[in-house]
Amino acid sequence: MRSLLIIHLFLSLLLPVHLLAQADSILALPEENQTNALWDWYALNIDTDSTLFVEKLQEFESVFAKHKAKELQREAWVMLPIYLSGRFHRWTPKAIEICNTAISEAIDRGWETQEVRLIMHKGSLLYEHMKYPAALENVIIAYKRMKQIGYDKFAIPHDALLNIANLFYQLGDYDNASKYLREGLSMKGTDHNFAYQVHANNTLGLCYLHMAHYDSAIHYLGLAHKAAVIQKDSFWMALTNGNKGHAHYMKGDYQGAIPLLQEDFRKSNQLEEFGSATNAALSLASVYVSIGEKENAEFYMDYARRHVEHSDIKSMSFFYKTLYLSSKINGDFTDAARYVDSFLFFKNQVDSINDHTIIGKAKLKVEVDQHARELRLLEETRSRQVLIRNGMLAILVLSGIIAFLWISRQQLKRKKKLELAEMQNKLSEEQLRLAHQELHSYTNTIKEKNELIHAFNDQIEELRLAGVQHLAERAGHLTELMNSTLLTEDDWKHFRVLFDQVHPGFFMRLKEKMPDLTPAETRLLALTKLQLASREMASMLGISYESIKKSRQRLRKKVNLHEEGSLDELVEMI
Repeated sequence: MRSLLIIHLFLSLLLPVHLLAQADSILALPEENQTNALWDWYALNIDTDSTLFVEKLQEFESVFAKHKAKELQREAWVMLPIYLSGRFHRWTPKAIEICNTAISEAIDRGWETQEVRLIMHKGSLLYEHMKYPAALENVIIAYKRMKQIGYDKFAIPHDALLNIANLFYQLGDYDNASKYLREGLSMKGTDHNFAYQVHANNTLGLCYLHMAHYDSAIHYLGLAHKAAVIQKDSFWMALTNGNKGHAHYMKGDYQGAIPLLQEDFRKSNQLEEFGSATNAALSLASVYVSIGEKENAEFYMDYARRHVEHSDIKSMSFFYKTLYLSSKINGDFTDAARYVDSFLFFKNQVDSINDHTIIGKAKLKVEVDQHARELRLLEETRSRQVLIRNGMLAILVLSGIIAFLWISRQQLKRKKKLELAEMQNKLSEEQLRLAHQELHSYTNTIKEKNELIHAFNDQIEELRLAGVQHLAERAGHLTELMNSTLLTEDDWKHFRVLFDQVHPGFFMRLKEKMPDLTPAETRLLALTKLQLASREMASMLGISYESIKKSRQRLRKKVNLHEEGSLDELVEMI
């Protein structure tokens, strides 16, 4: 019966909207199949004329209400705000307003499953509006409520889990994303839902790819590809092959990667899916750079230059990383220095989106809100109990409640203070971790540029000894590169802020123990604390290597450091 309905619904796409499947054909199905059939109808007809589609939804709700099919009536009702917010106002604040109004109405009517569905939908919209903490709050609340109510009360609950997983995946929380995907894939009925198998297994494979579990990534991406073959979906066949090829590349299996990536590139380009083709091209360029095939690498890099989406920061990060590696291998150190800065710029933006503190704060707020909701429900229950008593009993109960609430409030205050202190400690630890990371990245960038300087300098010296003329331009590039490593006054201020976060009180203690230090000597001791090599200090301070050695010797005498001691040991004790 359901198969006949689906065929009828498919054919109805070719007919005028007034000939779309009627509510009676859904009511004729077995009760356990009706809700899924209604959502199948929704998916098949969503692209028809909007005015007639809205009228049809309202008609369905009316017919189902008349036949006292309560669950179908509720589902037809919830489809309207989902349709309006997701199609007409998707990128505007109006979409969230529609969801909030519908959620309030669902609460008033006591329609819990529809309320949860709307909360989940609102979370997806908030993510598209780039309001990541609020998006996570809504999807986590919806997930917990779904589990409490029971998955059997929801049509296609595995799709909801896929939406949650996609949100965590986009925010870089691959561990949580894979957990929700595995839960969805284990649900009854998903083994023959090949469209779901493609999406879920592909995303799960990408999670393992990001977590560097390459064999698991290859396994699940292979399952996604098999499902795409069954679906006869050319685009997904190419894309899953490309993702699988990238996993082989990350594993170091270049020969296994190349044919899969080439198939993805060829098919995506043929389908004019240029974003997918560009990703495949970048992976192929990286492979060919790694195996030294410059002509093939340049062919795919040229394609990427023409098609890369500049608004996609992940693609731009991969793009500049590939350019940097290619330039470095080819000995073009000037371009390598330029590209590494662009790569780090986009990488930092990606890291910012993936900031796990966003996820932690969202989870914490959900737990606090849930606790407050339970407390309100408890108070309302006790209030109703008070109202059914009279006389002395009511007074005694009320007195007991007041005493209990007072004690609870005191306990809650103490608990909140403890929670606040714990949260502040967590935030301080996170700030310290981020400061360590930024300071480490800062010094690493200086080290990498120093390596390029030495390599470039050696190259110039070799050319000079070989009698090559007109080296002024190359020497000028070297000077420009060296200047880019110097700590300016503004750089020093920024560096000092980061240093103080990682080593709090160092400069204060240094001033107390050695009050007559010059600013230059203070900077030298700070760089010594970071265990930088003398050549790296020289590059950052804009002086020669010999000057660093002399400065360290003068400083030893100034602080009366005995011969067996060292400046490194001195700064470790400060």
